[in-house]
Amino acid sequence: MRTKLYLLVILLISWLLSGIIITYPLSGKAIDAATGEPIAGVRVVGYNYNYRGNHRLAFDTITGDDGRFKVKTSYQVKILFFKKGYETVLVHALHGENNQLFIGELKPIRKKEGREIGNIVGTVRERAGIGIRPASEVKVILYINEIPTEHITTTDSLGFYILDNIPVGNYKLELSKDGYLTSKVDCVVAKTESITFHEFDILSTDEPTKLWGQVRECKKHKPLPKVKVELTNEDGLVTSSDVSDNNGFYCIDNVPRGYTLIRFSRMGYKPKNMNVELLWSNDTLVNVELTPKLFWLFRLFSKKYASLTGQVLDGETGDALSLISVAVRKDGKMETGTYADFKGEFLIENILPGMYELEFALMGYDPCKMNVKIQSGTENFFHVKLTGDKSIIVK
Repeated sequence: MRTKLYLLVILLISWLLSGIIITYPLSGKAIDAATGEPIAGVRVVGYNYNYRGNHRLAFDTITGDDGRFKVKTSYQVKILFFKKGYETVLVHALHGENNQLFIGELKPIRKKEGREIGNIVGTVRERAGIGIRPASEVKVILYINEIPTEHITTTDSLGFYILDNIPVGNYKLELSKDGYLTSKVDCVVAKTESITFHEFDILSTDEPTKLWGQVRECKKHKPLPKVKVELTNEDGLVTSSDVSDNNGFYCIDNVPRGYTLIRFSRMGYKPKNMNVELLWSNDTLVNVELTPKLFWLFRLFSKKYASLTGQVLDGETGDALSLISVAVRKDGKMETGTYADFKGEFLIENILPGMYELEFALMGYDPCKMNVKIQSGTENFFHVKLTGDKSIIVK
């Protein structure tokens, strides 16, 4: 009983101590950078931080007539000095039991009449593997209506950034750094004569992820074995693949993070393409159901027919191209053909085995041609990209 009581007391003391933050007095002063005179009415905002890139609001105060302020905060703090008509100033303060005075030298700016301004500040953190750390040297660009503005900055060694003297309104931020996924963040607001704080994460592309899931038949929902699962890159080339097992499960390791196209295909079923965003270093689960084709056994085996299927994309944008003409010729004569649907997908069935010429054409794009050998009882898939100067077919 006594042992349990001691343990309870120790736990209670530990809990109390964990909530205690040691604070120290911090003094500062705002001065005019040109004249050295003190500036009254300067808004001073402080953020405590640690070396994992976590920031929290420490204080928000105003300088007095002598340009000074005095607060209590933890040992590490970033101080923002902000006043209408001056540039925003950032001061990095490491302080303790001393009487150091932290100076903010504010430079006057010319503000256009009738133009209300605000400030957007914040931090960016890197997510790599299981670790989180401040993201330095991240380019932060402010967008309005999908157009980049003149407001561009780069995060410091602790992931902190400032976009100051921004016209009031709603914006979008773009975060970019080599080796990391570029991301855009909507609804970033600059408020009138204010400081808006935002914290974001960016994701490393250096460490791969794992893609897995189960394939089922859409009507009976039973697992589908022997389904080919293929991943393709931006050029349409297959980078990795797997085949589902007897329980319909597949697994592909070492998949680069980012956007990838996954194709699921099996003879007798309609192929399915999915654009998937692979972000996190842990597993990504993608389940899918395939739809059987009607009378495919009769067509493929009793008459020894084959089929052609695939998707046509714009080589520049990657968008699906609809109404693409797909022609199948043999010995220069037209055998059959079709048009791609709104997803850029096409399907031609009941083709006898032999050598054929395929042609993909659309006004404004160069036609794409290739010779293919069709065998009986097969389903042939083609990933086609059309451009203005050349076209690419990947079989």
